[in-house]
Amino acid sequence: MLTVIKRLFIGTLTLVFPSGIFLTTGVGVAKADSLVTNAKITIVQNTSSNGDNYAVGVSGGTGPCINQIIIFPASAVLNREIHSRGYQAALTALTQGYLVSIFDYSGASCSNGGQISISKEPT
Repeated sequence: MLTVIKRLFIGTLTLVFPSGIFLTTGVGVAKADSLVTNAKITIVQNTSSNGDNYAVGVSGGTGPCINQIIIFPASAVLNREIHSRGYQAALTALTQGYLVSIFDYSGASCSNGGQISISKEPT
């Protein structure tokens, strides 16, 4: 009986262990495409077209959304807390004059901003 349990345990490890390695190596982690890098925020809007979103206008930098309005829909991120932190970061960048880099988790659309990073120096 002990031998059967041992074989079952080893067989389970044979299936589970490789799956664990696969899941922890970053496979399946959301990849963010850059919308703009090292830009200045020129405007922050609490909504765009009265949608469940906020929007920022950017100036300069590099990327497909330079000198445009980038919309951050709530659906572009995992939860409301992340969405709220992004809005706070945008306001901070506007008031302090920091540079921003903005990313889209599902493509490269200026209407689907998801992550915003702020910095004092170009990255």
